[in-house]
Amino acid sequence: AGPAPNLGWPQRLERALHDHAGAAWKLHIRAVEWTSSQLWYELVMRKTTPEDWKHFSVVILSLSVNNEGFLLTEDEEKMNQIQEHFLKHMRLTVTELRQRLAPDARLVLAGCYANDGYTMKHLEIVKHINQQMSQWPEVHFVNLLQEHVSDLKGHWPSGFSRDPGHPNSLGHEGLFKCLDLQTVLGDFW
Repeated sequence: AGPAPNLGWPQRLERALHDHAGAAWKLHIRAVEWTSSQLWYELVMRKTTPEDWKHFSVVILSLSVNNEGFLLTEDEEKMNQIQEHFLKHMRLTVTELRQRLAPDARLVLAGCYANDGYTMKHLEIVKHINQQMSQWPEVHFVNLLQEHVSDLKGHWPSGFSRDPGHPNSLGHEGLFKCLDLQTVLGDFW
C-alpha cells in the first residue's frame, strides 16, 4: 500500500509548516501520477498564466525520470536519450516557473528518488540527472536519493516501498527527512 492518508511527504511538510507558523501557510498539491517532464512544461505554458503563480511563496517541483519510460530500457543510448529529454523539459519548466513566480518566491526542485528496478547504469544516469539539476541557479535542490532512503544500488531500503517505484508511509517519512526546511524555505521558515 502507498502512504496512509495524510502521511505523504507533502502532507508532512504541510504539518511542519502549520506547527511552525500556524495557519499562515496553505499547501496546494498538484500531483498527477505518471506525468512526464514535457507534460508539466506544457501545463505550465498552456494551462496557466503568469498571474496564476504570483501569489505562491514556495513552489516545489518533484518529478521522476521513471515516468519517461526510463526503466523500460537497458539500452544505454535510449537511456541517454531519455535523460536528455527529461533534463531539457525540466530545465524549460524551471526557467518558465522562475519567470512567472514573484521575485522573492522560492523555487524548489526535488531530485529523482530510489527505485528497486534500477540497474547500476540506471543509477549512474539518475545520479547524473540529480547532479545536473542541483547546479541550476534558479532552484533550491533537494536530494531525494540520500543514504537513509536508498541503498548503494539506488533501491529502497527494506520496508520503505509500496511497489518497486513508489514509497509507502515509511518511505514518505524518509523523503520528508531529506528536506532541510531552513534551506528549502529560507526566510519563509
